Amino acid sequence: RYAVEVDARAYEILGFGRGERERIVAIDLEIWEMNRTVPYMKRPLRPRAGEVAVPYHIPDHLTFSRWFEDLPDAISNTRAIAFRAGYYVKAAPQEPPAFITTDGLTENESLARQARAGLEEIISEHGLEADRDEYEDRLEMELGVIGEKNFSGYFLMVSDFVSWARDNGVIVGEGRGSGAGSLVAWTMRITGVNPIPYGLLFERFLNPERASMPDFDIDFASNGRDRVIEYVRQRYGDDYVCGIAAFSALRAKTSAAMAMSSTQMVGQTALQTMAFTLDDRRTIDRYLTAPGMSPSATLRDLEAIPDYMALLDKNASLAAIHRVARCLEGLYSHQTRHAAGVVISSRPLTTFFPVIRDRKAVDLPVSGYDMKGVEKVGAVKFDFLGLSNLEMIGNAVRMMADDGLHISVDTKLADPNVYETVRGGLLEGIFQLSSHGMNKAISQVEPDRFPDVAVISALYRPGPMKYIASFANRKHGRENVVFPLQESRAPAFRPVGSLSQALDTVSQDLPSDVVARLRRLTDKTFLRYSDGTLLAEALMARGLPVEKSPPGIGDTLQELLTETNGYFVYQEQIMIASRVVAGFSYGEADLFRRAIGKKDKAGLDALKPRFYEGCRSRGVTDIEIDGLYADFEAFANYGFNKSHAVAYSIITYKTAWLKTYFPDYFYAALLTEKRGKKTNISAIMDEMMLYGVGYCMPDVNRSHVESRPMGGVNGYADDLARDDGYAILGGLADIAGF
Repeated sequence: RYAVEVDARAYEILGFGRGERERIVAIDLEIWEMNRTVPYMKRPLRPRAGEVAVPYHIPDHLTFSRWFEDLPDAISNTRAIAFRAGYYVKAAPQEPPAFITTDGLTENESLARQARAGLEEIISEHGLEADRDEYEDRLEMELGVIGEKNFSGYFLMVSDFVSWARDNGVIVGEGRGSGAGSLVAWTMRITGVNPIPYGLLFERFLNPERASMPDFDIDFASNGRDRVIEYVRQRYGDDYVCGIAAFSALRAKTSAAMAMSSTQMVGQTALQTMAFTLDDRRTIDRYLTAPGMSPSATLRDLEAIPDYMALLDKNASLAAIHRVARCLEGLYSHQTRHAAGVVISSRPLTTFFPVIRDRKAVDLPVSGYDMKGVEKVGAVKFDFLGLSNLEMIGNAVRMMADDGLHISVDTKLADPNVYETVRGGLLEGIFQLSSHGMNKAISQVEPDRFPDVAVISALYRPGPMKYIASFANRKHGRENVVFPLQESRAPAFRPVGSLSQALDTVSQDLPSDVVARLRRLTDKTFLRYSDGTLLAEALMARGLPVEKSPPGIGDTLQELLTETNGYFVYQEQIMIASRVVAGFSYGEADLFRRAIGKKDKAGLDALKPRFYEGCRSRGVTDIEIDGLYADFEAFANYGFNKSHAVAYSIITYKTAWLKTYFPDYFYAALLTEKRGKKTNISAIMDEMMLYGVGYCMPDVNRSHVESRPMGGVNGYADDLARDDGYAILGGLADIAGF
């Protein structure tokens, strides 16, 4: 039974399409045409001739009142019982899971002790003693915020299963999302990124003004992900760990196909065959896939197209099919499991939500709510993602170890030979760079250092992609680099004493408008380039002392945007610029960035005036502020998370390094990872020929299960190996049907 008649009818259609019902919808086209004045979404769907409509829904109040007009108490009493038996799911703030420490310390104390110990190891391993104070200050700041927000247990829990993975041979990614901007995460082995050299911000991940939970998304090698989930399940128990349900909804095309197969047209003008509606389905498909339509376009979107609506008016069967398909679109057809989400709780899961068993993975319970529902009732979601490129790296390193080559993949990110490989254009298997479009972007930019790779990965998306050509031209000097607030750069020199005293001394030597602007400044720190230069020249002309100016606001912005050639590419750049120019805290800057990007009126009403006031107090003119804010608006929608770009670009570098120095092991691991994917294998084999890596057909006497490097191959007259090059012996699993 269903609450609304239209839902009941829709689910009956869905049941027929899945073979669960024998009845089908029947539409009398003659009656349909007679009801032309009624909007088609409200026209009745008639049962077949001789059939009695079964009410598979709860009738409305008027119908019940008519049925029970002699027993009105029956209705009122039923409603009273329903009200008393009603249950409403209440939203609740998320509860960070508690972590049971084994050292007798509180969560905050345990996290602080482990993070400080981890920092000592990092300083020693990476030679950071000269910068110890900077790292210790950053660590203590982060620990303070984490402890204040009561998230220490969350960090400890993530560190626990990530450390287990690293110690048990599961390849773990360098980081994903804004979590890579945390120094604590690096010291706790959660990420593999040093955030300080890249200017990554902890506040992008977590700050005092942010109310929501932090969210670590962890990439594991695809062949090790399930092992980590099993470790977590064994560690905490089935009562506290589960997967997350996902519910698949019917899309527009599927809805149209199901509407066609479950609908029968009756009446003198209708043919009694499904072929009658084939053209109608094709018409719907044609409009859904027309140029300019989104891949996720809905039938409701089609109703905004005048030509399509004109067809509905002319074609009764098309309108009927559209009507039925609209009933189906968006219905949940079946339940499955979220690809990555896992809930870990410190209290039984059944106190949050119902728990069910997944049909395909019966060992792991699944939440009865979807991802958003789980979080709304207070549970915390962890994402365990599988990344095939990490599996490929792990396989390559394992194969080398099997052959006695015990190497560690370079992480210094500065090898020029690696960037030469990238610029060479043979990019199959290199993480993020192997698509045709990315190959074109690489040929334009010609990256020769790590920041270039990170910027390309950030720009190669719908929207900012249009800036790639300009970025490349600026990099190679074919286009001038334009930085914002150039007039707000500091002059080369400034007065030694106070600004007011210097002005009193040389005011007669300066234009009146310059003097007026200078007197509005509260501090000589905010001296602008043109006016400050005139003031310094006037002082020097009188033989008065001046001193070298520290960088001004414009200088700081220029330094900030140098790596991106004057463009705001990263979200962190907008945050830093807001802090420098307007005096925002990093927390306020993060809120401001999000408000601009989402066009949040309430957020902008609160922060935009403060942004302008802060800029003006630092000597920035309204014209410059308007220009800077326009830059913010242009890039806030496109701005990419720099922490994510850097972390993922490290994986890009690692795959390129393997390809540069161990191409045979690289391609062997790549063939193993892509096994069974004919299109991918063909492209890889073509590139191997160009790269000088031969392939020998599998040999039942010599082959392993997977493809393996051979170094040099003798006695194979029909293979593709070069006598002085690399060769790979195909694996037995490469044989189709073996």
